[in-house]
Amino acid sequence: PIPLIEEFGADPLRYFLMREMAFGQDAHYSEEALVDRVNTDLANDLGNLLSRLLKMIEDFCGGRIPGGVARSDVAHETTGLAAAAQRAVAEYRRAFDECRFHEGIAAIMGLVGETNRHIVRWEPWTLAKDPAKRALLDQVLWDAGEAIRIAALALSPVMPAASQEIWRQLGCAGEVGAQNASSLGWGGLATGQTVQRGAALFPRIDKAAYFASA
Repeated sequence: PIPLIEEFGADPLRYFLMREMAFGQDAHYSEEALVDRVNTDLANDLGNLLSRLLKMIEDFCGGRIPGGVARSDVAHETTGLAAAAQRAVAEYRRAFDECRFHEGIAAIMGLVGETNRHIVRWEPWTLAKDPAKRALLDQVLWDAGEAIRIAALALSPVMPAASQEIWRQLGCAGEVGAQNASSLGWGGLATGQTVQRGAALFPRIDKAAYFASA
């Protein structure tokens, strides 16, 4: 695996092996599938989601996690993502308990997809233009941040370094790997903590250029 780690990094390779292959069974491997997983799941879905969210928190909330779960006046409007997270975590835990790691990871990446759709649905950039929508804007952004926090924690056994970087960029204290299963519950993202947006977590691979030089 050393040349692959040097080319793609350890965490993307770990993710690919655990997501693409059923533990304990024969599996097919190709570099094309690896590049596709990195670009689709990690660069497009997870990495881009984190970058977009933190940019909006910087632009609309002064770089701090806005008030969220305690805002009962608006929380009922955005409960869909909380319910999706609870379903994803339940499936993740069942799958990991039974060594169906690829299915558990798929459940968490499904939550990432739901979070992307949550942002598209609520359009925080539009809510930010209307002072009367301030509470709803805060809730929408908090919900997205909480879903990413849960995803980082759930993926930490598979991508420890990347998950810790997501944890850090969200402004969460301590080590993601030091958390326990109770931290997967909805409501753990602290209001007011400062986000720390960094470079792209998973740079997109130019597939044509990569295989042309291979």
